[in-house]
Amino acid sequence: MLVVSCDREKKFHPFGIAIAKGETEEDYEFIFKALKDSVNRLFYHEINATILLADGAPAIHNGFKKVFNLEKRIMCWFHVTHVTQTKLNANERR
Repeated sequence: MLVVSCDREKKFHPFGIAIAKGETEEDYEFIFKALKDSVNRLFYHEINATILLADGAPAIHNGFKKVFNLEKRIMCWFHVTHVTQTKLNANERR
């Protein structure tokens, strides 16, 4: 998982990467909690992320909601186009 922040000019700034053994809700909760705790310890700043940009996996969504106050979820454009193309291709084969 790539961890990024977005500034007021809508520019992305990657600042972390996480590798997990699995992709369960608990795995993502652990990653998001570790991120929140690390920022607090390193910068004495409490982060409260409210927007999640991810694929459609419920585990990511639910893990994020357990740690942060989710107000908005945005589907990753790559995944949207990939799923759409896959479904279009499946329909063409019928």
